[in-house]
Amino acid sequence: MIKRFMLTVVVTLIFSATAFGQSPSDFRFQFENGEIHLTEYNGTETDVIIFATTGIKYIDAFAFTQGSTKITSVVIPDTVTFIGESAFMGNELTNVILPNTITTIERLAFMSNKLTHITIPDSITSIGNFAFARNSIITITAPSGFNFSGFEFGPEGRDFKKLYDENDKKAGTYTLNEDTSTWSFTEK
Repeated sequence: MIKRFMLTVVVTLIFSATAFGQSPSDFRFQFENGEIHLTEYNGTETDVIIFATTGIKYIDAFAFTQGSTKITSVVIPDTVTFIGESAFMGNELTNVILPNTITTIERLAFMSNKLTHITIPDSITSIGNFAFARNSIITITAPSGFNFSGFEFGPEGRDFKKLYDENDKKAGTYTLNEDTSTWSFTEK
């Protein structure tokens, strides 16, 4: 049964990945307790699509920081629930799509990229310290009722959290006015 499953994953990756310029050898996987972990990306594509057909649940620590390619965008499938520490740190991400299945983003996960906008999915239960630090975030779409206590991305982050709390942790879009360094809120 496991051999058939692994063969299906490999065949699916070969078929899917080559259609987008990525090959199965660009990714390394590990099977742990019956779950699939993406452990490393070694490809040369800068716009990366992680295919849902692989059934990946975890993007492990440092998975996208080990190779020499600096990725600029990533599409994460809705099978993923966990993004590990420093998983995408030090790339050149300007765009990341987080599915509404992510529950945990560990510390430093997206640190030192070029993100300007992030959408925190409703499914999130934990964001580690400095997960989005050293980016240029000016827009945050936030779910309602989340505790952003460990959410730091620079001096502006404290003001964002203050406004979010003042608005009773309402879902909506929070936008930074770069001229005045103040945040505004638009309710969902």
